[in-house]
Amino acid sequence: MINNYGEMLSYEGFSSVILSQMRQRLSDRVNPEDIRIEKKLLNNDTMTDSLNFHVKGSSCMPSVRLGELYDAYVSGERLEDIVDDLGEIYNRSAVISSEVMSGINAALADGDAACRLLEFRLINRERNRGRLDGCLYRELGEFALSYYLKTGISDQGWYSLSVTDDMCEAWGMTEDELYDIAMDNMNLSQCFRFQQGGAMDPIGEENPMFILTSAMGINGATVIVSRKVREKVAEYLNDDYYILPSSVHELIIIPKKKASAVHHLVETVRSVNRSDAVPEGDFLSDNVYEYCRSTGEIRLAC
Repeated sequence: MINNYGEMLSYEGFSSVILSQMRQRLSDRVNPEDIRIEKKLLNNDTMTDSLNFHVKGSSCMPSVRLGELYDAYVSGERLEDIVDDLGEIYNRSAVISSEVMSGINAALADGDAACRLLEFRLINRERNRGRLDGCLYRELGEFALSYYLKTGISDQGWYSLSVTDDMCEAWGMTEDELYDIAMDNMNLSQCFRFQQGGAMDPIGEENPMFILTSAMGINGATVIVSRKVREKVAEYLNDDYYILPSSVHELIIIPKKKASAVHHLVETVRSVNRSDAVPEGDFLSDNVYEYCRSTGEIRLAC
């Protein structure tokens, strides 16, 4: 691809041009030094380069992952169009940021306000030691339920703020109390999707797969925390079932009566986890679990 900057830019060159162009584009509204490329900690303690627009007096700022922008550029999107899109993102986010900050400030000052925004997500505990440091979470075997405040909605998902141990103490509430509140807020048993098919299809026709996720498909693996969801899946299948953690966003469910040997399922999970199908930040587990209707429990399958 050739553009008015010459031959296709390297990632470093692209990043430099984007930073320069956005500082110039927004110079009448933003101090150029407040637009920066910085490292951002994501799920599974992965790091990414982000283009951040610092808003004075606000801890909520528009942030865009440079890697995704560069992928779009390499795929053929014009540099000028990317810059135009970033300008629009800033314009929308500047308004949203003000609204989000109002919600955050109210939540930090009032435990009751915070509780109305409280939710949690299921993540791998060991791979998120950095992110979980100082934050409130519940241990579930190799997993953790990480609490956050859902402070606003965007086109790509939502804005959130991690709940820290200090925030929990300031609100005068226990983790058990917050767990019950988050469960009520999320209403998982009414907000999940269960459908046939899945990305891990190499197991074959004799082992039909089902996808279990949330209504939005974001952090969808969390729905398995709900006892009612687990029971509804078993009722639909009329069988115990295996749970394959394909990512933080969805689980693959296979009824036991139609499943292959457990070690084959484990090989499939680990193979897919190491492929391009599962980004590093979306990894949940290499293990296969099983649900037993008679006990209502989930346990390691091997």
